Amino acid sequence: MRRGMMGSLSGSLASLGAATPYAMAAKMAFPGRTVIAFIGDGAMQMNGLNVMITISN
Repeated sequence: MRRGMMGSLSGSLASLGAATPYAMAAKMAFPGRTVIAFIGDGAMQMNGLNVMITISN
């Protein structure tokens, strides 16, 4: 990360699917900034429907 950039990790580093709501909240808090989330296949299975609903709206 470069100076001025921010990052976030889940509290116990074992929370499956935490990146999706973190990324959505970051985009809502800072709409003009680019948000990047690294999400694995297990997390997408847990949160995939939420993402599809968000995109469709």
